[in-house]
Order: sequence, then structure tokens, then C-alpha cells
Amino acid sequence: MKKTLIPLFLTLVILTIPVFSYERITNYASCISVNDFENSGNILYVASSGGIYLFDKTTKTGKLLPSNTSSPDPLTTALCLEEDKTLWSGTSQGYLNKRTLPANSTSISTYNSYIPSEWKILDLLIYNKYLIVASTKGISVFNTEKGFAEKNATEFGSLPSSQVNVLAIYNDTLYAGLEQGVAKLSLKKGIETVNFFDPTIWLIDTETDNPVQSFTFDSTCKAHTGFAERFNGHIVSTNESLLFLDSIQIAKLPSKITALKVVGANEYWIGTEEHYFYLWDGTSLTQCSIPGPTISLINRIYVDHTNKVWFLPNVVGGLSQWWVGIGAFENDTWKLYNKYNYPAIGQLTPDNPENSAIIETSDNRLWFGTSGGQIKTYSPETDSWKIYCVNSLSNSRFYTRDTFSDGWGKCDAFAVDSSGYLWISSWKNAGGSLICYDLRYEPDDSQSTAEAAHFKRFFSDAEYNFTSLNVDKDGRIFAGDETGKLFIFSHNGNPLRDGITILKSYSVENEGKVYDALTMGDNNTWILATSQMLVYNPETNSISTNDNFSSKIRAIAAESDQIFWVGTEGNGLIRYNTTTEETSVFTTSQGLLSNTIFDISIDKNNGAIWLATDCGISKLEIGYTLNKEAGVNDAQIFPNPYSKSRMKSIPIILQNIPENGSVSIYNNNGQFIKKLQSERKGTQGTLFTWKPAESLVPGVYFAIIKNAKKATVKRIMVTP
Repeated sequence: MKKTLIPLFLTLVILTIPVFSYERITNYASCISVNDFENSGNILYVASSGGIYLFDKTTKTGKLLPSNTSSPDPLTTALCLEEDKTLWSGTSQGYLNKRTLPANSTSISTYNSYIPSEWKILDLLIYNKYLIVASTKGISVFNTEKGFAEKNATEFGSLPSSQVNVLAIYNDTLYAGLEQGVAKLSLKKGIETVNFFDPTIWLIDTETDNPVQSFTFDSTCKAHTGFAERFNGHIVSTNESLLFLDSIQIAKLPSKITALKVVGANEYWIGTEEHYFYLWDGTSLTQCSIPGPTISLINRIYVDHTNKVWFLPNVVGGLSQWWVGIGAFENDTWKLYNKYNYPAIGQLTPDNPENSAIIETSDNRLWFGTSGGQIKTYSPETDSWKIYCVNSLSNSRFYTRDTFSDGWGKCDAFAVDSSGYLWISSWKNAGGSLICYDLRYEPDDSQSTAEAAHFKRFFSDAEYNFTSLNVDKDGRIFAGDETGKLFIFSHNGNPLRDGITILKSYSVENEGKVYDALTMGDNNTWILATSQMLVYNPETNSISTNDNFSSKIRAIAAESDQIFWVGTEGNGLIRYNTTTEETSVFTTSQGLLSNTIFDISIDKNNGAIWLATDCGISKLEIGYTLNKEAGVNDAQIFPNPYSKSRMKSIPIILQNIPENGSVSIYNNNGQFIKKLQSERKGTQGTLFTWKPAESLVPGVYFAIIKNAKKATVKRIMVTP
């Protein structure tokens, strides 16, 4: 069927208006894949799956540029230097970014024109004032002076695919490497005169090895299925994980080669699919790693009492992947815990990839429920790991091991009750699918009584897999399973001896999986099941449906007694006020990494919400801390200094302002400029914004921040 070209063209030339949220967002994704290089002097620019990495070749150190609201997609797929003054980059989601060198986080301009049409950018090439963009949907000619796409080609002769992997210009001819061959186009009369919408203008060569990933030129053009460059009369090329000089193999990389940059006779930079990047110096390979996470598909995330962020991956593939494990982020440093650096951990089994439970207990231990690899616990004081075997089906034992050695056990949920017992999900165990465990002792299943064994199993017959556990303020325990069964029960303080009392049983419509539950300040419990939100009222012992949530909901976390956040599968993040029923929605349009959110954890000390997604991790700073009442000295202002020309699309944010506080702006002469209006209020901090008028003279201004107890002055620098 013939493609309609004109509507696509209109989609591409209309730039999306920048969206600025009062919340600041930073995104993190796996950095282990490298897709492209550019080189300028001693700086190597590296396009990685986790962002652009600036590598100083002299000091052998580097910096990963942040992926934030300005450019939220870290998966960088292409780089292009323009006269050593500007660095252009393209991403998997279609963001086109421009950075003035030296590159830093404040010099970025982002063009969103390729996102609506889902153009994954694969290569970039400068030609006069134009940036030629190669993508999964074709070629676009982007005017760098005017800032929009002027022409697009989405068909090439009769070739079935429009994906363009690589671009090159030689003797005023544009070469496009496609999945099934090479498309050529003469530019001798100027690119302005070419009708890119006409698929017949291209000369097609299908007598090539496919797919085409690179070109080399001598008197003719040679297309390569790997990556290749001509240097000093030789051709440096790749084939899967092998590196060749002409026809001689000179090196083998540990994973598939995904990028190549030849800078000098003994300076070949090689990007890989799974092992960062390497330098070949003519005799040996040297690996260069990129600081960042190693996993992108995250199932669970948790902020502990020290503000350390922990996360559990979705495991896809074999057991020997070096980058798979339990991840952590602390003091701007990423760490991976797995069997290679902590042998006691053992494996995370890929046959059941959704590792789904994390909790911290009062002894500061972290507990990780895996999907087949039993329970793994970490003790920060000794930096050591221990295994708790929950087992499954007919194996009803519960015991500990210093190392992972045997058995298959799946735990999808934890909860600590008001008496200090740890409740543990144990997948379809005939002895009982829910374990109540006295944390003060090691389990001893050789004993004849539950009190002596320090644990007891409930819900026998291997029927249940509890995927959600929650405890309300009165000690009721909510256990929801993957088929929509929900049990609400309590105990008298000693469940090991006296058992439990079932208060209510409930079946979710259409057997919807129970994903999460949360008790709010009024002691009502909100229960997330597939495509519906349930609310339990303890006064009436009844469950009702809240119709404000129609998306497939996956996770819930409380900001305060009245406000919670909900993660959805495909519709982003929702902030909900249970008192006013006000709703705010955050999606990739506001800078989130993905609209599919599997888990939420809140760092109340720093006012940050951490999101586990199918593409990595998003950190959303909400503008105020959540653990104490804000004072006037807690006020924060950003950006400061504020540039009227470079930042005209965004306001100045004043956050952590005391409740019932006021903010007024004065100039350097003490003249009153404006009294600001609050954008959002809360006992932990109120947020204000100030958008300087176009007529405002650059200079020093002062924000007078007051509440009933105190006043303070903050300086704001406004530059041209």
C-alpha cells in the first residue's frame, strides 16, 4: 500500500512546544552498550545506551551527561560533530539534541520533531547548513539554522524497508545504507533542489551484502555489513565480535561490535553490545567502562533508611550475564551485586524473570524476593549476603544458607506487621504459601512447634502465589494473589502459637492480579488489581471500587496521609489527592523515561520519587522534602543564575517554602517587583514560580521569604 507522505511531513516540521514541569526529572538506563563515537582533541564522545559519555583520553576519566527533562531519553544512538563547535546527538525515542562544545548539561537544545512519528535515529551527517538524519523510518533533512525538518524520504525505489542504518557523502553523492541494499542520490545541483518525497529519484543497488552498516571509499564505494573505516591505505573492519586490519584478524571482543572510530594508526575505538568500549593500540585491547546502571528493565525499586536506592531486575537470557544482579545507587555511585563479586548471592533465574519483592527490616537488613532464586538478604554492617530458602510445591521447608546452593524458591511479596513479624510469600507451597517469621531468630524447621521453629506457614494446598502484602494501622494484614484472591486477616500478637483470624475474603473481578496495596491516613486501604482500584473501609469491613483509575495500575506509594502516587502500565505516573480527588499525570511528555512504571519508592528525606520502568529508572524531584516541616532557611531556587535568552521557556522555581509562607521579589535598589503566587501547597513545603518579564533588566534581584515565625532573603541573578 502506498504511503501517505504529506501528513508525515507536517508531523515532522512542527516542533513540539517544550514542556516544563515544576518537578525535575533525571533518567538512568544501562550504559553497557556503545553505539557511536566522535572525537575532538583529547575528548572522545561516546554514545551509550545510558547517555553521552565524555571521555578524557589523557586522564582516562570521564563524565556521563545527565538525561533529564531537557533530553529525557538516555539511549543515544548517533553522534555528529559540526566544525568541533557543536555536538549533535540522536536517541532511540527520536530526540535530536544540540550541544555547544565543550558539552555540558546547560548548553543543550532539544528538537522533538521525530518523536511523534517514532523515528529511531540511527545516523547523523552534516552537509552545509543541513543535518541529514537516518532513522528506522527513512531520511530527514534538518535545517540547523531554522531548527526544523525541511524534507523527508520514507521510500527508496521499490525496496521493502525504509530503515537507513548509515549515511555518507562522496563526490557530491549521498549514500544511504539500508537493510536490503544501497540507495544513491546526486547532490550536485544542491540539496535544496531535490524532491525527497519522490521514491524514484534514488539509484538502488541490491547487489551488496546486507544489511549495510558502513561505507568505505577509494575509487568506488564499498558497502560493509559490519563497521569499517579506511585509514592510511588500509581498511579497518569488523565482523560480529572480530576486528580486522584488511583481511587479517587482529582482535576479538567479548561481545558483538556495535561501533568503530579510527583516530590514528594505533588508536581504534571499538564499541560493544555488552561490554562498554575498548581501545586497540596496535598490540592489545584496553576496556573503558562507563559509570551507571547495567540493567534497564527494572521490576522493583526501594529507598532504604540511609537513602540508598536498591533495585531488582527483570532477568532475560542466560545465567552467566555479568551485568545481571541486584543493583544499588548511593552517593552518585552505582553498584552491582551478583555471584561474580558476591558468590553467596547465587543466581537470579531467567525462567521466571519478574523478581518482585524488596523490604528493609528493623535490623537494617535488606530482603530481596526473587523469582526462583530463593530470598537473598544483605547486611550492610558486614557487607555480606545470606540465603533464606522458601521453596515451593511439596517442599515446605524454610531454612537459611550462607551461600546459594540448592532448591527453587519464589517470593513475590514481603510485609512487617505491627508485632514485628515478617510475612513472606512462598509460591504455591503445599505447606503454606504465606510464611510468618520471627525475625529475632534463625528459622529451625527441625522443631515440632511453630514457636520453637520461629516460623509458621499459612494458606496451604499449594494454591496461592501472593503478589501483594500490606499492613494497616490497626494491624490488619492484606494478602492479594496473582489470580485476584484477597484475604484480610489479623492475629492476637502471637500468630506462631495462636494462628490468624480471617476478617474478609474477596475475589477481584475477572481474576485480576493484585499488584500492590497501601493504607492512607484515614486507615482506608487502596488495593491495586488489574485495571481497577479497590478501597477497603475498616469501619464497615467492606470493599468498593474507585472509578478514578481506568489504566492498568501496577504500583502505589504514599507522599502524605492524603496524597499517593500510582504507576501505570502504559499511561505514566499519577499523583492523586484522596481528599480533593485532584489528579496530576506525568508521562514521557514531561520527561519520564517510560510510561510503563512497575514500582515506586519515595525518598522522603530528599523529596524524590524513584520509578522502576521497562526502560530504566526515573528520579522525579517533587520540590520539597517529606519528612519535616519546611522552614524559611530550607528554601531552594533554581535555575540560579537565570538566563533570559537561554531559559525563556521555563520559570524560576522557588521550592521548600514554609506552609503559609509568602515570596516577594525586589530589585537591587529595594524596589518591589512582584509578589509571587504559590503553585502547590503542603506542610512539608510550598512551591512558587517566577517568570521574569521580557522587559526586566538583567541584574541582581532578591526574594524575600516570610512566614509567621521568620523571614529570610535569597539572591537571584538574572543574566541576558
